[in-house]
Amino acid sequence: MSIETKNNRKKWAESLSWKIIAKLVLVVACIFLLIVMVSKWISTKSLQTLTNGKLVSAAYENARIVEKEIENAYGQAKGFANSLRNISALPPEEQRDAIDNALAGFLTGDESFTTVFAYFEQNVIADADGQPYSVHNTDIAYEAVAYMDESGEHVSFEKHEDAFDNFDKEYYRTIKETGQVYIMEPYIYQLHGEDIMMISVIAPVYDAEGEFFGVAGCDVALQDMQSRRYAATGYNSTHIMILTENGTVLLDSSDPSRVGKTAAESGYEAILSDAEALRTMEEGTFSNSNFVLHEKTVNYATGNTGLSILVPLKVGRQGEWALYVAVDKGEFDAKIRKDTIQLSFAVIFFGVLLLTIIYFIIRKSLRIRRWLFRN
Repeated sequence: MSIETKNNRKKWAESLSWKIIAKLVLVVACIFLLIVMVSKWISTKSLQTLTNGKLVSAAYENARIVEKEIENAYGQAKGFANSLRNISALPPEEQRDAIDNALAGFLTGDESFTTVFAYFEQNVIADADGQPYSVHNTDIAYEAVAYMDESGEHVSFEKHEDAFDNFDKEYYRTIKETGQVYIMEPYIYQLHGEDIMMISVIAPVYDAEGEFFGVAGCDVALQDMQSRRYAATGYNSTHIMILTENGTVLLDSSDPSRVGKTAAESGYEAILSDAEALRTMEEGTFSNSNFVLHEKTVNYATGNTGLSILVPLKVGRQGEWALYVAVDKGEFDAKIRKDTIQLSFAVIFFGVLLLTIIYFIIRKSLRIRRWLFRN
């Protein structure tokens, strides 16, 4: 066999080997690219679901912070009302001083209370001279309100003997009929010449014989709730808001001036329908399984396209408020894209490494074929 023939066979064998290697590498590369694309799609969906879940958890955590604050006031109002039980058993001349001392102790015991109060049934409390109704025979509807003075160092009182209008108010009649603690919807109360938006937690008071004696409770300023520290969501564009059952804005992290206004006045009508849908949902298997999620809506705080979550906020036995959390879609998706890109790079790195190993394995396995062709 001539040298030229041997060289031609050698070149043909090497060319065939490279063609086989190239085609195998191309097939493996196509399969790998398909795997990368599918993995990216799956990882994006998985990360989105996971991130949505984290945002729902943050919303529930913030709802729990508010619920604990209300529950704290709820329990203290109930305890304070129980402490007034023995007022009826005191001598008439000691009743009002005992009420003042109880109110002052209750007020100074918790700095979150703006005012505390006690309203009593008609003619059960002695008059200002310590005389009972059986002596003076004048109808009295006694109420006492306590609050800190402008210096914040001393307790001031407002007292009235003609508070008959309390008996016709819904909260008073409801408490008297049910015997349950009542949480009043937000309202404006003027204190030190300033209008303060607040909510009231009111409990029934019973006398020593167990008869209905009046009501007592505390007021929590919504400005105080606005300044509370809430659980972070991890997004700078976060907007947190709380709506009461009648649609009043209780908290607004982006615009405190909306607190006390209705959702309609604040431009939040769309949230009202979600809140109604949330209230009609059946209880889920888990305590935090009820929520309304919109993956493409408006973040009212920034005006950008956002993702929003609405979760229930339960207050006492009366009803259900709603806590709303929204973040910008761009910021939300950016974190998902970042995690997806990192995962894709990891997959590509190990894929290239795998292709390199396959290449050398194929190349080694073809050495025998090339040797046969050469010989």
